[in-house]
Amino acid sequence: MLGDELREGLFTRREWLALTAGFVAQSGALASLRTVNTVTGAVTLAQLGRTLMHEHLLIDFIGAEKLTPGRYDRDEAFEVIRPYLEEAYKAGVRTLVEATPEHLGRDVVLFQRLSQVTGVHIVTSTGIYGARGEKYIPDYARHETAEQLAERYEREIEHGIGATGIRPGIIKLAVKPGPGALPELHHKLVRAAALAHNRTGLLVEGHTDQGHTAIEEIEIFAEAKAPAHAFVWVHAHQEQDHSFHLKAARAGAWVEFDGIRKGHLYIRAWNDLDWHVECLRTLKEANLLRRALISQDAGWYNVGDPRGGPFHGFVYLFQDFIPKLKAAGFSGAEIDQLLIHNPAAALSGG
Repeated sequence: MLGDELREGLFTRREWLALTAGFVAQSGALASLRTVNTVTGAVTLAQLGRTLMHEHLLIDFIGAEKLTPGRYDRDEAFEVIRPYLEEAYKAGVRTLVEATPEHLGRDVVLFQRLSQVTGVHIVTSTGIYGARGEKYIPDYARHETAEQLAERYEREIEHGIGATGIRPGIIKLAVKPGPGALPELHHKLVRAAALAHNRTGLLVEGHTDQGHTAIEEIEIFAEAKAPAHAFVWVHAHQEQDHSFHLKAARAGAWVEFDGIRKGHLYIRAWNDLDWHVECLRTLKEANLLRRALISQDAGWYNVGDPRGGPFHGFVYLFQDFIPKLKAAGFSGAEIDQLLIHNPAAALSGG
């Protein structure tokens, strides 16, 4: 089987790209996009500038079945979040990918207002978050097929979210980690995201803790005739085995190291800055830095906490991590590649 061969590393990058080239040719939707949807409208790739590929402005952990309008004061949330976006803009950030899907508290009206005031382009998502005990999977997703779920995503992408007219710029995916293969429900979520990419060209951000799961997701994309370059392995820094990072990058997927943060929830050894430098150096030495993305997975207004709980901003990467990269021998051009050129290529669908 294709997946068995990929796991054994039998495909070189050139062979894998040759294999997937046929998939790309089958659909015009797979051509690189020339603009990216943001909450204030489409922008050109050149307008994206410095881009944080995975952050959060607001999250509601109540669960899909308990999520209801009015659980927080939108004006209060705006006032809490605004200064952090203004600070990010001053640090040179021009685009922020807000990776919170619908049933985890996505509020595109709030995001649009924040973008209009601060000048930061905000990219929102469609899709379903299946991690954290499946608490954020809506009931319909347990019964509908992958094709039906993909149609839901496509409607939001093509026509806008609800009556807002705001169109997502990415497809979000999160799966349950485990020692073995993905459960059937999570396999379906991956396939739905791949099919939605085929129809719309949008990038898929896949919350995935473990390397073997990331490789399985790339295989599912191949089975759905979706290219590996449509998939971002989010939270790749949590995998301690660099061979998985190299295997995913050689297959053409994006490998995202986004634990660059301090004073945040869930701090572990993998949030260490030196570890992130090592991950990037590994790809650089293999001539694969062109497949790397970086971010902080920071924020956020936490619905249910007094005044949204502690909020952690978006400038730690610039104040602390970029100097680390420079000290490790990364050039200004390579840093621009990570923050400007690679995000633009990824968000264009390629």
